[in-house]
Amino acid sequence: MHRDCHRTPNFLNADVRKSVAKLRASDGVVLGAFTVPSANGIAFDGAHIWVTDSGSDTVIKLRASDGVVLATFTVGNFPQGVTSMERMSG
Repeated sequence: MHRDCHRTPNFLNADVRKSVAKLRASDGVVLGAFTVPSANGIAFDGAHIWVTDSGSDTVIKLRASDGVVLATFTVGNFPQGVTSMERMSG
């Protein structure tokens, strides 16, 4: 869990997995919704949202602030999940 989880926006799959919603962690207010082709798995690394799209066998990297697609990566067949690891320092 992100160490500032109470201040960091949370993201979730919404709208029959065709969008990603950005939620304020403290009260769940929707701060934004970003359209994606299909969202099977989702992760947040502190700056980017990572979404698996099993329909196209890709992982999509979105900028968390505005949902702009920064990159699309072709991966193995039917990706279902994704995770991120926070870099820990000393």
